[in-house]
Amino acid sequence: GTYAEALAGTKDGMTVIYHNGKLKSKDAEITGEIHATSGTFKNVLIEGSTRNKFTLVSGSFDTQFNDHVAMYSSSSGWASAFSLPWDSSQNGRRIIVANFFWNGAVSYGEASINAPSGKYFFIDGIRKSTLKLNRQVVELVGFGTGNTFYGWIVLNMIDAYCDRAYGSNFKIMATGTVTGTGKTATINAKTYDGQKLSVSWVSDGRYKVTLPSSWFALKEDYMVWLQGTGWVDGANTSKSTAWIKATLINQQTNYFEVGLSDDDSANNGSFMFMITNLDEYNNWG
Repeated sequence: GTYAEALAGTKDGMTVIYHNGKLKSKDAEITGEIHATSGTFKNVLIEGSTRNKFTLVSGSFDTQFNDHVAMYSSSSGWASAFSLPWDSSQNGRRIIVANFFWNGAVSYGEASINAPSGKYFFIDGIRKSTLKLNRQVVELVGFGTGNTFYGWIVLNMIDAYCDRAYGSNFKIMATGTVTGTGKTATINAKTYDGQKLSVSWVSDGRYKVTLPSSWFALKEDYMVWLQGTGWVDGANTSKSTAWIKATLINQQTNYFEVGLSDDDSANNGSFMFMITNLDEYNNWG
């Protein structure tokens, strides 16, 4: 344990100073475990995984080194005080914040994290000064340039385990409009994979929309949502109340047909539609 003993056996390029705990080395190869309380590393290649445990926040919680944060809202809706760091060192950092369950208890009410003046949470294209979590888990990434930090981008926000029904998200295959004039029809649609939809006029007030053959195996695999737009073709829109109603009258695996009317007779016109994937919900029960 003496200073001389610490220097014994040293090689060129390495200096060991035992008495103050500093180690300076040009290169080092270490076998075994390294335990450290802090450090700065550049250009690091890691084989294996790095991780840290979820830690419940408290009024004095420090997020400098923890990227997995748990919040807990009590039955009164109160959560421990918690504030994210907002300096440029957070640029590119990812943090997971969970508020739904801790130590066998389900969260109640709402927990929130406030942004300082001039900084924001970026959520679905909107700048917000407060991030609210109600039995949810949120993934954040810090965003900034140089020495300027703008705030935290919300990459994901999902509902987690709870004892209430929150529902699930739609999987939209396509949305669009069909415009019918006389015996012609045109379609303007956006699809999730960029494939094209087509439309044809079948008879007065009847239109056929054709889908990509690769989308569905059965006609029961999808649902069509319809809404008529405007008036029947040829109506005097300044006086008429001949508003279009749209009805799904035939659904097959690769196409569906829509009937339009304003009363008990078929009429040409226009409608909007949305196609959702029912096969997505097979894992619900």
